[in-house]
Amino acid sequence: MGIVSRFPKSWKITVEVHRSGGSDDNGDPKPVQVISLKECLIGPRSSTEKDSASDAATSELSLFRDPDPGFRFKSTDRIVVPAGAFNAGSYLVSGRPREFPIGVEVPLEGVGPDV
Repeated sequence: MGIVSRFPKSWKITVEVHRSGGSDDNGDPKPVQVISLKECLIGPRSSTEKDSASDAATSELSLFRDPDPGFRFKSTDRIVVPAGAFNAGSYLVSGRPREFPIGVEVPLEGVGPDV
């Protein structure tokens, strides 16, 4: 049993993982791959002001998911939390995803407006 499966179904959401397709032989970008992932849990990590001269705060969240041998998060992924869900918006993976026997924790940093 994974960590996310222990929470109520109403807390879980489906997110989109936008993954770069890399470059072709000519150096042109390949299309971004969009992967839909069910059974994810998003929770706050912290909120900090990175620059004392700015009024903008950066949202930092964690995405949690049960173990899935068929999928691994990459540090270059962009995660989109859908409109209507708590913490809706676009996030970059901030650092290395942490894998454990009961699941994965993916640190996220907000980069886009709420969707």
